[in-house]
Amino acid sequence: MHVRFLGTGASGGTPGAGRSRRRESSALVTAGGTGLLLDATRDLPSQLADVDRIDAVALTHAHRDASGGVPALRRWLQERGLGPVPVLACPEALDVLRERYARLGHCALTPVDAGAPHEVGDVTLTACEVPHARQPRFRTYAWRVEGGPALVYASDTAEPTDDLRRLTHGAALLVADGATYGRRIFSHLRIDVDLPRLCGWEVDRILLTQIGRSAPSHDELVREVTRRCERAAPAHDGLEVSLTR
Repeated sequence: MHVRFLGTGASGGTPGAGRSRRRESSALVTAGGTGLLLDATRDLPSQLADVDRIDAVALTHAHRDASGGVPALRRWLQERGLGPVPVLACPEALDVLRERYARLGHCALTPVDAGAPHEVGDVTLTACEVPHARQPRFRTYAWRVEGGPALVYASDTAEPTDDLRRLTHGAALLVADGATYGRRIFSHLRIDVDLPRLCGWEVDRILLTQIGRSAPSHDELVREVTRRCERAAPAHDGLEVSLTR
């Protein structure tokens, strides 16, 4: 399984220079012959500029930084002569998409219940609900992707819950919310406080995404993260990781 980070920043992107400059958080997972897009951000046109294959999209939730690129996906598919692509999410997120966008013919909207495995080509996805937004319509998932060594993608979560720990158990990689540093907001994890808790989970490696404006420069953040957990690091836009065991 191969993971490419298309964006690792907070909503609206995170300004900075070099690896500290980040687009909205998204990742492309490739396993066997299957390409899976995790979240479709408002930066989608630039993020997919050199991507040739997407067989499905899995949305964590319906906030615009995670789903605002769904309309732009139409043009990307048309330019490649591709038909509708499955878009997997909780039922509430799909309802928001239907309310928000009039043209969704390029999407095969597919509701997925938490805890129920769903197969897409060469990968199997399982979701668990995680705390993030206060409004029920923005119910949020973390996704476990299996197609070889397992990946768990939990880009938006306010608390490292027991359900998320169970979803993560035995995974090769946890991609975790790293939105804040030195301060707390109700909807996201705080790197300096929550990372040591995540480091106690049974997962081989942790990479942080959704990194916000309170974080220091990338090089300093690398030092601060690894000081708290030797198996962890901040991801950056364009980072590519191959998962092997």
